Amino acid sequence: MIKGKQWLATGAFMLSVACLGSPAVQAADYGTITVDGYAQDTYIANQAVVIATNRVEKDNLATAKADNDRSSTRFLQALQALGIPSNQIKTNDYTVAENQQYMPATKTYKTVYTVTNSIQVTINDKVNTSKVIDAATNAGISNVRLDQIGLNDADKRAMKDKLLIEAAKDARQKADALAAALGTKVVGVDSLNEDQYYAQPRVAMYKMDSLAAAAPTTSQIEYGNQKSDEHVTVVFRVK
Repeated sequence: MIKGKQWLATGAFMLSVACLGSPAVQAADYGTITVDGYAQDTYIANQAVVIATNRVEKDNLATAKADNDRSSTRFLQALQALGIPSNQIKTNDYTVAENQQYMPATKTYKTVYTVTNSIQVTINDKVNTSKVIDAATNAGISNVRLDQIGLNDADKRAMKDKLLIEAAKDARQKADALAAALGTKVVGVDSLNEDQYYAQPRVAMYKMDSLAAAAPTTSQIEYGNQKSDEHVTVVFRVK
């Protein structure tokens, strides 16, 4: 009976020693530095997007639709004549709405019908950008907007990749300088985030009913130099 008690006491002592001898959870043996990387470049645009919106309001639905379809068809035919591929032309919106319009003279309401057709045209030719706007004028389209001027998809991707690499290198250069000033060295990367950047497109709106009444002219559209930016945030490990 005494031997059993001694065994229990010895076992408890061994368990205690084992617990005391277990290694503690190790903290990270490195520090971190968070820096921003930035890159910018200029380029000459090679693509434009024009949105032509024809809005017709009439007392009669059939008349409103016929007038809208007539102008829109003339515009599409002009685009075809300019050699704009069909896959670069798309309908953004087509709506038919019935509204009650207040008549102040009689203090009554009348029913009016509004038909709206919005067509988006992607243009890969600077000369044709002006011609598309002029074609909309001649077709009787009520409003046209130069929605954006930039790069085509392939060149945009190449520009983005190039700037991301430059931004990452800029971040590393800053991290190396900071680490050296603190007496440490960069030994790795903890995380990297690409910050989304939105460049506000240049937009021009033309009201076509006023331009069409003027003497025929050629719209002057200048692409000019554009800028593209990329920004990254990197957490570097230092030791």
